[in-house]
Amino acid sequence: MANKKLIISILLVIILAAAVAFYTGEKREKGKLGAAPGGMSAVVASSTYKVAIGAGSVATVFSANRDCASRVISTAETPIMLYFATSSSTALHANPSAVFGHWQAASTTVNYDGGTYGCPEVRAYAPSATTISVAEFKGWR
Repeated sequence: MANKKLIISILLVIILAAAVAFYTGEKREKGKLGAAPGGMSAVVASSTYKVAIGAGSVATVFSANRDCASRVISTAETPIMLYFATSSSTALHANPSAVFGHWQAASTTVNYDGGTYGCPEVRAYAPSATTISVAEFKGWR
């Protein structure tokens, strides 16, 4: 009789621990800002579109949002400098330039994962006039 109670108690503790682990794991997965969980697909949020950047000018490539999985930027024959905004405050925003920003080489396509880069406003600078192609993917549903 005591043996049955012990076995039932152990099983209840295991079931309770599994339920707590599942609940906290699910909650942690939903708490990520901007990335599809590993193995899950993302959906295209916008069709691919072009952004023209004038010589020595800055253009906004993406607006800030909270649910991008990734953003893809393809350059043509001109390299670009990118700025990933770190705040929604315009006072803290900067613009990329020839010497400031994240460099993306000419003739490349880069996938900027939302789990790494987040989903901030992105601006681009080009030393000479160019057109880039961009697309944004939303998180899994």
